[in-house]
Amino acid sequence: MATEKTWYMSGNVNLNGTSATEVAQGFMFELFNTLSGGNGNTDAKWEIVSASDGSSVAAGGTNITSTSDFVFNTAGSAHSWFLARKSALLPQTGSGGRYIYFYADCEDTTGNKAYFAFDHQPPGTAGSTTNRPEETSYAFEKDGQSFFTGYDASYPTYYHSCIDTTGSFHIITSRGNTSSNPYQFAMSCARVETPRTGSADPFPVFLKCGHATAWAYNTYTVGGPWSGKGCSDGAITDWADTSGYAQGMWRVDSTTNTADECLLLFPGTVDSVATYNPWVEFGPAASPIDGTWPLVPSFVFTANGTSNPMGVRGRLPDVHVANFQYYIDGGTTNTANLNWLAGATVPQSGTPTHCAVGAWWLPFSASLLPGL
Repeated sequence: MATEKTWYMSGNVNLNGTSATEVAQGFMFELFNTLSGGNGNTDAKWEIVSASDGSSVAAGGTNITSTSDFVFNTAGSAHSWFLARKSALLPQTGSGGRYIYFYADCEDTTGNKAYFAFDHQPPGTAGSTTNRPEETSYAFEKDGQSFFTGYDASYPTYYHSCIDTTGSFHIITSRGNTSSNPYQFAMSCARVETPRTGSADPFPVFLKCGHATAWAYNTYTVGGPWSGKGCSDGAITDWADTSGYAQGMWRVDSTTNTADECLLLFPGTVDSVATYNPWVEFGPAASPIDGTWPLVPSFVFTANGTSNPMGVRGRLPDVHVANFQYYIDGGTTNTANLNWLAGATVPQSGTPTHCAVGAWWLPFSASLLPGL
């Protein structure tokens, strides 16, 4: 049950403070530290290109040293942002290097929203204290994206991250007292495994960004970003929305089409009245004998309706179905077990390799608070 990749975790970080602004500042600081520091691993680090603390712009983000350096304000006014890049995620061709660029911009005054984007081209401008560097038309972006549910003095918001040596990462924020979904926000940028060469598929990278507070009947907020719905047709075109889910992969011709469906699939069957649940049906890791059988693999499939099918793009390492619950719009199904496993870990003894988040096992080496 060992992981395929080596992951480095920073989890269960209490962000609460005394206000939503302090939670938001704490989140941005932890996100900055995860990328700039690789959660303690040199190979996992992203390069910080530049950052604004609202007063100055510094190469390498040397002006970011504490939570107070993240100032939230509208675009055009002094505020904070940072730009990071990583080359190990993309197949390297030619001599110039190929990078994924990641933008985090505090251009919001709501208290729990920000701008996030992924691009494979360098920015068009350097950025200033009032505006982030300009992303290109190839960017997958979420503007005004909620990244935690809100401030509650009695129920802290927690930050969780894991990152591997390619720079692939999964980010989660969580909070209690949110109905059946303790894990409301998720953001991922992960290299997928594929037998194709870099010339056949130059962009084998899975992207995810979304937020949902709780279970809601017959809507896209079913169970959170890592629910069955949030990893299938619940993520259609949601890069254009300020809420909801979004998943994506660049097309092999480098273009961005947010109308593409980007789905996580696994071997098994699902219908409107059945639940594929290896934990309940077959025991941990799908083995009733000794728990050593491999977890079920997850594959990334992209499509653009039936007129332009794209097929399987690759396998998402160390992400496995845990307690899958797919909701059929207008139909009926058992929703009681939607987040049965939230915070559960495998294996049953020893150091955990995965924690259940929504419908999936993610490669966290500890149980994520608050669980259920």
